Amino acid sequence: MCSKNTLSIIRVTQGREKNSHQRAQIGMLLIQRVMLFFVKQMSKIEVLRIQKIKIEDWQENKNVEVERKKPLFL
Repeated sequence: MCSKNTLSIIRVTQGREKNSHQRAQIGMLLIQRVMLFFVKQMSKIEVLRIQKIKIEDWQENKNVEVERKKPLFL
């Protein structure tokens, strides 16, 4: 038989292990959330960059068309 003190020490130790395990899980979830946030932000930036490139290409194409048309009108 264990004494009451020993049992209470075991309970406290088990409680600490649970708490540390829960803290580790919370930490991992937090890290996952932060990583997901950064991935989303990077993908938004990439989408905006692609859109900007498309707009620039469109503007260049538009300018080329205008330059082609100008000599025809002169």
